[in-house]
Amino acid sequence: MKINRAAFDSGSSNWVSGYHAGHTFEAKVFTEPSMFGIPTPKFPDGGNISKLHIVDANSREVYAYDRGLDFEDDYIEDVANEIIAALEAEFCEV
Repeated sequence: MKINRAAFDSGSSNWVSGYHAGHTFEAKVFTEPSMFGIPTPKFPDGGNISKLHIVDANSREVYAYDRGLDFEDDYIEDVANEIIAALEAEFCEV
């Protein structure tokens, strides 16, 4: 897992990008959970990631969450959950 924090500025852009298991991703993350965030086991009412887009090696979008799940390919659930868990661990201060 590689997370690029270069564009992250808490309170401003909040965007990060990265690479995991042959997929690239962009996410809008916050330091605290929100009802608009992706629900996780730690934050079932909404986590700290409000937007997440995952693209496969063929540049095909396979996961899209924008304050709600837009779509998810069947095979991507494990990869998406790994990315979500890593971002939560890296950025959430609660």
